[in-house]
Amino acid sequence: MDTCSFSYISKDDLLLKRTTGVERAWDHLKIQFNRHGPKPDDVGVRFFETISRDGPQLFAVTLDKRVYYHDNGRWQGYRTAKDVEFGTMQSSNFNPGRESAIEHHDVELDPLSVEEEDDSFNTAHTTSQN
Repeated sequence: MDTCSFSYISKDDLLLKRTTGVERAWDHLKIQFNRHGPKPDDVGVRFFETISRDGPQLFAVTLDKRVYYHDNGRWQGYRTAKDVEFGTMQSSNFNPGRESAIEHHDVELDPLSVEEEDDSFNTAHTTSQN
């Protein structure tokens, strides 16, 4: 199973978190999580269902390793995402769920560094299609 992991600063508690997801089709994720809205037009965008305790239910990653989460029918970019890594996971469970516990990074950071990015797939695609 293909995976993706990334680190980000949680806007809820200002702690560094690490999220891991397994790759899924956007159509599958829309049904599973009752999401609405189009799939981004970016070539090579990959979609992931989070299996770690922390992080969004689902996320997308572009070829240049920009990370987005889906909220209210829109893709929003993470400003603090870093250490994006793609990998594989050997498992006989083709539908893994979220872990009950993972390593917790307790690093407090300046609240000013925790802002979600203003641009989104939605804005970028609207602009590029005009």
